[in-house]
Amino acid sequence: LILCFIIALKLRFVLERAKLHPRTFMLKPNQVILPGRVRVELWNEKKEPVNKTIPTRKAFMEFAGQKIPTLKIRHERIKQVQARLQAQQAAAEKVNSKKGRNKKKGKKGKRR
Repeated sequence: LILCFIIALKLRFVLERAKLHPRTFMLKPNQVILPGRVRVELWNEKKEPVNKTIPTRKAFMEFAGQKIPTLKIRHERIKQVQARLQAQQAAAEKVNSKKGRNKKKGKKGKRR
């Protein structure tokens, strides 16, 4: 996701695939979309911002935070997750409805 913003802002970047966040190790392999760390060049050699609208790291992160909800990739992924959840709920309801049919009718417990 972050690469979309970097490319749109025309910033230079380096993708370090050997570097991982510690919590990334706990994820399953299919959950990790693009492993690694991204280094972005926000300033040139003269310590001037490369992009005038993004002068600091904080400004870059705020920009990314505003733009993430508008990405098509994100909307497609949300739709996929919702469809998967609905399928799981439907399967669970189907199993639960089958379980209810096998119950015994009548009084429960021992009679004295």
